[in-house]
Amino acid sequence: MLGGLDPAVIVFLAAAAMSASLAAPATEGGLPLAPGRVVTVTPCVPDPAASCWREALPLRSFAAEDAARRAPVTADVRLAWQGSGLLVKASDLPPGVRVEVSLSRALEDRIDASSSVLLDAGVSRVPATPGLETGAPRRVRVHLRVPDGDGTTLLTWAPWGSGDLARPAWLLPVERPAPASLAATRRAGKLVFDAPGADRVEIVHERPLLPRVRVGVPPPWSAAGPPPLAVDPPVHTGWYTVTATWRREGRVSAIAERRVHLTAEVDPGIATEGMFPAPRTFTPGSGRPFRPGPTTGVVAAGPVVHRAAVLLAEELRRFTGQPIPVRDGPFQPGDAWVGLEGDMAPLPGLPAADLPAEGFRIATGASGAMVCAADPRGAVYGALALADAVGPDGEAIPFTALDAPDLPWRVLYHSLTPGFAATYPVDRYREFLTRAVARGRFNLLAIGLDNGWKLSSHPEINAPGGWTRDQLQDVLEAARDLGLVVVPATNVPAHAAWLVQAHPELAEDVTRDQACTRHPDYRRILGEIYDELWNLFGRPPFFHIGHDEALWVTEQQFFEDQRCPRCAGTPRWRLYAEDLMWHHAFFASRGVRMLVWADVLAQGGSIDRPRVSLAVDLIPRAVRSDFVLLSWSNVFDPPSLLEDRGFPLMRVHTGYDDWQRAGLREVLPALSGEGIAIFTPAPWIATTFSAGSDGLRYHWPAAMLAGLTGWRTDLADRGGIDETLAALAGLPGFLPGFRSLPGTGSPVSLPVDGPVAGPADPAFLLPASARVGGVTFRMGTIRAARPEAPVRVKVGRRVGAIALLQATAADHAAELDLTRSRGPRRPEVPAAVRVRARYPDGEVREASLGYGLDTFAPDGSLRSTFLWGTAGTLSVPSPAAADDPAARDRALFRWDWVNPRPGVPVDVLEIEPVGPGIAVMVAAAAGLPA
Repeated sequence: MLGGLDPAVIVFLAAAAMSASLAAPATEGGLPLAPGRVVTVTPCVPDPAASCWREALPLRSFAAEDAARRAPVTADVRLAWQGSGLLVKASDLPPGVRVEVSLSRALEDRIDASSSVLLDAGVSRVPATPGLETGAPRRVRVHLRVPDGDGTTLLTWAPWGSGDLARPAWLLPVERPAPASLAATRRAGKLVFDAPGADRVEIVHERPLLPRVRVGVPPPWSAAGPPPLAVDPPVHTGWYTVTATWRREGRVSAIAERRVHLTAEVDPGIATEGMFPAPRTFTPGSGRPFRPGPTTGVVAAGPVVHRAAVLLAEELRRFTGQPIPVRDGPFQPGDAWVGLEGDMAPLPGLPAADLPAEGFRIATGASGAMVCAADPRGAVYGALALADAVGPDGEAIPFTALDAPDLPWRVLYHSLTPGFAATYPVDRYREFLTRAVARGRFNLLAIGLDNGWKLSSHPEINAPGGWTRDQLQDVLEAARDLGLVVVPATNVPAHAAWLVQAHPELAEDVTRDQACTRHPDYRRILGEIYDELWNLFGRPPFFHIGHDEALWVTEQQFFEDQRCPRCAGTPRWRLYAEDLMWHHAFFASRGVRMLVWADVLAQGGSIDRPRVSLAVDLIPRAVRSDFVLLSWSNVFDPPSLLEDRGFPLMRVHTGYDDWQRAGLREVLPALSGEGIAIFTPAPWIATTFSAGSDGLRYHWPAAMLAGLTGWRTDLADRGGIDETLAALAGLPGFLPGFRSLPGTGSPVSLPVDGPVAGPADPAFLLPASARVGGVTFRMGTIRAARPEAPVRVKVGRRVGAIALLQATAADHAAELDLTRSRGPRRPEVPAAVRVRARYPDGEVREASLGYGLDTFAPDGSLRSTFLWGTAGTLSVPSPAAADDPAARDRALFRWDWVNPRPGVPVDVLEIEPVGPGIAVMVAAAAGLPA
């Protein structure tokens, strides 16, 4: 698929921009272990003064999960056993606090198989069903219910760090404790867990909770065996639970549990010199680097590459601050040149290559830089790769590189969810196309407009605030300039609320979401809409017709007189096939191929409930190549169910977890494309909802990764998504908010004053200084602005901008208010923080930080740390990770306030949250030169 390219010639170099974020080489020696959750209980009596209680383990620290924003509570809770029941002694309880004990009925942790009781201070007896027995471990949860306004907050026993309500403790009844020790070391590249005398040691990844649908989802990574247990380092960074068990006479005599934080090593071949993915061939040179300066221009070798040259100049200006123009020629030393194969290249030393479609070559040196591509689309990709190689450091080492894609199609399906069309400002969407879609190397964009358009053929369908024809043309023009094939997408017969709500007569049976394919107006209306959209989009070669999850609400109604009279007596699989064949007749006459979700046609898939997949047998093999199936799930319609059916097949995820993207190489022979589908109102916002269980799986870094794994299919199995993102955090392609401001001089550290962060605020282990996006911040005490008490940055000088290192901690109620504040009537990003600049002449200028755009929670998902409006992210440990400095589980975001009056000194910059329940955490500030 790569023509004359030799994939074996690959040189992997770690990019300077990512050297600080890549995992450090593994070192030999002991690994720091954190306490686990094990309670060994010995016999005692209900008398609180009995001496046996002094031997019981005191459970003292009870903590909420980080998201609850609640300070830990200290108490004294001890467990013992008598007969077959559990004894609980509670003392030193704060006022109004009660103890909750949940004891499982079996060894497994099942909430529905547990009995819970609420207890007050003193000694209480908790019945156990079945009764407790010596050496028979059980699962237990010990919580405190703490008054919180009109309700209560649940805090769980946390011997170390924050609370984790999802994970229980071990309860082991014994007559007397047995000695137990557990240690972890790293030897010769292996992790070794040793527990002298133990029968078994097990290590399990504490990954997040599984999705609702678990079919096909692999279990968490684990390993087990007799001690010493030696395992290869796991591929996922995170917390792991290590449990050792000792047995005596067939019964468990001791359990030891510890937690360890492991940092996975990232394959250095993922990125090279700031370019992600790493080019297929990369050869470093010698001499001085290519350093764009005041005299540098970008030379376009012809009109077909002019847009690529403009894009290169724009990105170089963003990274370096230099005013770089675009010229038609001639090439001058120090310029960057963009052209096609066959054009007169200005730089010698780049070997000729038979470039396949979309391929490109790059050469850099002190005399300039060159991008030579197979076609205009390859010129766009090469221009972005060169810009990324220059990056925020403003220079690229001498090198030559060559790259080309594995798969011909990299697909992004992007739905403008019904009712939310107004949430897409056209200028922001154009930016999204440049910063994410093109840089992610997608070449096919299906825009699901739903009712977010302004149709002239059927204005009754139009939603308020939808894009006008001129706005849509603006987006289409920007996409085509980037080499994207842009196609319209609709959805019938299911997910057809956009159509049925305007035409209720088209509803299938009693649903308002599925259309009746035999209604006499169904095909007429659809045909008119299809023709208008197809022409409006410039008559593209594809049209996405949806057709997923056609389940029919009447599938359980066996009597035909309960069904729609037009469809009664006809199997639903025949209705589905009829509809597909009508669509084929409509689009084939226009020379258009259809993109179709594959789940309904996947025989044996998880959605095949009414056996609609039988429709596949009614589609003649001679026309199946006109239907391009998009497999959207490893669970519902995996490619293995579809590859022998005669349909072209692409893998287009509707989620993007490690287990979903893995295995791409195994199914590669059956695929012609790879991609992702996004169903959020704004993919550049970290807080948008989604159809999945985790809105962040659709965040824009996932979109970039999906496109890039379609370009380099081996990346799908190159470690985990989080590990890849952590390694790419400093690369310019993942910093859409970064912009270098022209000016002279160096950034100046500015003093920050205000309330010190309190015990309920997220805590950080800050370094003395840190460099983020080329700016060095000198750290101090974390300040936490609240509505009644802002944080103040003392400036007292002229500045071009002020860079803040900040994050926003919102309690549950405030975060809900922020995330729910967006909608069709409020398309703007919710402002969480207000910034106010005061000048000596009394003038005040205000700006705001959008929640999930410019600022976010410091303990959010790693994907949420790639905020669209920020200029970089600093990862630091929390105090809970003090025993393991590699556990980076806090984030601070660099946001730049650009001074609208750069010639006037600024007195002070005030930062405050917009409402209660929000604290703005400010760690440092720096003044950037004017």
